[in-house]
Amino acid sequence: MKHIIVDLEMNAISRSFDIKGSTHKEIIEIGAIMLDDDYKEIDSFKTYVKPQMNSEVEKRYESLTGITTEMVKDAPVFEEAIASFAKWCASYNDEFTLYQWSENDRTQIVSEMKLKNITPDENEERIVGGWVDFQKEFSHLLGLSKPIALDKAIDYAGEDFKGRQHDALYDARNTAELLALSRDEPKFEEKLKYVLEALRSDDQDATLGDMIDFSALLEQLD
Repeated sequence: MKHIIVDLEMNAISRSFDIKGSTHKEIIEIGAIMLDDDYKEIDSFKTYVKPQMNSEVEKRYESLTGITTEMVKDAPVFEEAIASFAKWCASYNDEFTLYQWSENDRTQIVSEMKLKNITPDENEERIVGGWVDFQKEFSHLLGLSKPIALDKAIDYAGEDFKGRQHDALYDARNTAELLALSRDEPKFEEKLKYVLEALRSDDQDATLGDMIDFSALLEQLD
């Protein structure tokens, strides 16, 4: 069994397109990390995607992701990129589970395939099925009633965020590290001991993480 952690970056669809559907964005980057049975990284995937419904990456998305129009102008379009990603997922001839940080990434892929009239092939059928919402799972492990941001989750684990936030591959890799940690119960309990104790305390509330620098606290364990 392989474990594939996926992250996407998007750009807005131009208002000049009169679209009716569930998405108003296009994928401009796909990043993924593949883990083996022991949750060790064995491969990675990254591609930019050329937007077809906007002539440029809008400034707010460029600022967020670091992706410019120049960077995607010669990239594969969505149909080619998603086919390449699906083929990579199937390349190890093994069963795999797909994970996302939130529930939005799978929804985006499915919606964009529908918007662009793409009929999934055999490999693509395997990636449009159910995905694990690991953000929800990780928040539940902490006993939180609301989803936690990825950078905050990394902070709670006493780690520094590796790479640039909102880079699809870096976001996927940081999520993969949290996934591996969550599957090692003794290590998870040790790394997040003080966080868990604080969050489970009857006299604290869900905003505790905004008041305490858990990463500094956890450095005392190293």
